[in-house]
Amino acid sequence: MSSRQTVGRSQIEDAERILRTLQHEISADFIGLVSTSGVSLIALKSSGVADTDALASLSAGSFAATRQLARMMDETEFNAIFYEGSELNIQIAEVNDETLLVICFRNDTEMGKVRLISRRAIGALTLAMEEKTDPAETGIAEDNALESRNAAAETTDDGGQAHGSN
Repeated sequence: MSSRQTVGRSQIEDAERILRTLQHEISADFIGLVSTSGVSLIALKSSGVADTDALASLSAGSFAATRQLARMMDETEFNAIFYEGSELNIQIAEVNDETLLVICFRNDTEMGKVRLISRRAIGALTLAMEEKTDPAETGIAEDNALESRNAAAETTDDGGQAHGSN
């Protein structure tokens, strides 16, 4: 795992397109691409999610802690966790060694549907994140997360609904 993750603009654009499709298919309240160190790379949200940076940090910490518990029990193939609430569920899944997919969705969406559709999205995200980055377009990195946060903020209107060109 590298100490600094650099993601190119075209990778972010591809990932955002994949996440928008996923959000539409499962009617998620929040979908985010998060670094394993807790930095929000992309955040698509509805009006119900207030602090995406805290959600990113806590999700990464939770995933790291749960993964460590699994390792203590000799479980090596650990790649997703689910939290089930009275009205809201959360899935945190590994995209690659440095990136997590976080999905918050209502109980009226079947968990099996989320798991199935998110697996396809993770496959597409893995490919998008593995693409070689043109050195001229690198500039969104963990130590420059403000730029990616601003891009994510531009994807919502005053009502908090994600929008943009497809």
